[in-house]
Amino acid sequence: MEILIVDDHPLYIDGLTTTLENQWREIQIHKATTATEAIAIVESTQLSCVLIDYKLPDMDGLDLLKSLLARDISLNAAIISGEEDIHIAKSAIDLGARGFVPKSLKTNLLIDAIKTLIDGKEYLTDDMREHVKQLNRQEFNRLVDQEESIMIGVTPRQLEVLKLMAKGHSNKGISNIMNLSTNTVKEQQQQQQQRATTTTTKQIPEQRQIDTKLKAVDSGARSTHL
Repeated sequence: MEILIVDDHPLYIDGLTTTLENQWREIQIHKATTATEAIAIVESTQLSCVLIDYKLPDMDGLDLLKSLLARDISLNAAIISGEEDIHIAKSAIDLGARGFVPKSLKTNLLIDAIKTLIDGKEYLTDDMREHVKQLNRQEFNRLVDQEESIMIGVTPRQLEVLKLMAKGHSNKGISNIMNLSTNTVKEQQQQQQQRATTTTTKQIPEQRQIDTKLKAVDSGARSTHL
């Protein structure tokens, strides 16, 4: 079993190496302090797992992750970082990483995390997993709102006002929730009312034309039967 640790902090690499060697006697640890070194090792070695520090001297850890996965999409790679930033974790997962491993993890949890990664499974702490789910839901809702706003011809902000109105919120309540002035909320409501009136006015003549054609067809059918 061979693992690559990419980190420019010698003390951290040495400490992690000792921890892993104590856990697995047959393990072989490869070390890289730059992205350039890491790429060379990945291209010449069959690795069970790659741990990439988020901050490297010559390349951002996420950029290195992207570069390595472009070479081997099945690579069990994860970002490690002293910053427990949920946005970094989500970016890593979105790029195809197997996980995000905080450097602050206790030894037993760190071993569990690396075992999970070696098995090809995704690793996130429970808190991070829940936060990533929340971010994914928010992103999904934004995409849905964008689609809805395009379909009905309003901006995303106007759509949010409409949704709050539908839930029974007052103008003042909407202004507080969206950090808008009451006048802005009223103006958007008036715009929606004008749009609705214009749409209805256009639809009425069109419906009358349809009704007239249907009556003509019906009359023609009756004359044929007579």
